[in-house]
Amino acid sequence: VWQGDTEPWNFGDGTQGNPYLIENAAQLAYMANEINTNSDAYVGDYFQLVSDIDLNGLHWGGIGHTPPNSFQGHFDGNNHTIDNLNITITFIDNSPIYIGLFGYLDSASVSNVHIIGNSQINVNRSNTVTYYVGSIAAYLDESEIINCSSEAAIYVERTTTYSTAFEIHLGGICGYATGPLTKIDKALHSGTMEYKFNLNSQSSATYIWRHYIGGVLGYLHGGALLTNSGHVNPIRITSDMSGHGRIGYIYGGGVVGYMSGTIANPVIVEKCYNRGNVTANVRGQHTYSSTGYATTSHLY
Repeated sequence: VWQGDTEPWNFGDGTQGNPYLIENAAQLAYMANEINTNSDAYVGDYFQLVSDIDLNGLHWGGIGHTPPNSFQGHFDGNNHTIDNLNITITFIDNSPIYIGLFGYLDSASVSNVHIIGNSQINVNRSNTVTYYVGSIAAYLDESEIINCSSEAAIYVERTTTYSTAFEIHLGGICGYATGPLTKIDKALHSGTMEYKFNLNSQSSATYIWRHYIGGVLGYLHGGALLTNSGHVNPIRITSDMSGHGRIGYIYGGGVVGYMSGTIANPVIVEKCYNRGNVTANVRGQHTYSSTGYATTSHLY
């Protein structure tokens, strides 16, 4: 059980044949700290989890929490579990915008890891930052999530009076995925999801807010692939906007919130499913639209 400490790993050299072995929560926290504080740390290196992890409900800051300090290696959970993951972002936190077990993945992979138990992500902020939220990883850039699952409950609430537009990319597994080498395969999110947005501003200027919420993935872009994946449990979306010139675009789906590709790089969703109700309660001027090139098959 994690006590908030860090401990260097004892075995492995980071090669594919001899990965760094993560034996406990303190070593997982050490891995996070090394990557989050050293630019381009462990590029191309391999890590393997060799035991189940209990994070004890203590706040988890993510692995690779900014693009300059992204995770650029390969993490194999070896089908072990991570219990009691807790990410709580409140009004007073100076927090990363990439929120998940992993934050920003750049030419990386995460496989065979399963978040279980009382795990939760709770974001409650009143700033104007765009957030990327996913229980396994927040953002994939030419990266992969393979054979991963999560039972984490996700709750995001944003209340603001600001007249500055911002976005949310929220997915049960991943918030945003882009690039023709990006793939999410055999992923399942079985936790509840709830997103609330409240705006009250009297500015006369016109602003647009966009909200991308999906049971597996919030935003799929630029040739990325989603396959053999699903979501189970309800998704609840609430948006209340009042004032002048307010337009809210809500993109919500049981599997993907929004897809955008090109003729050269279409996004692909195949053999995916949702088994939970998706409900949206809105007040004010809201619009739904869809664009881009996408290929879908065998969805249910």
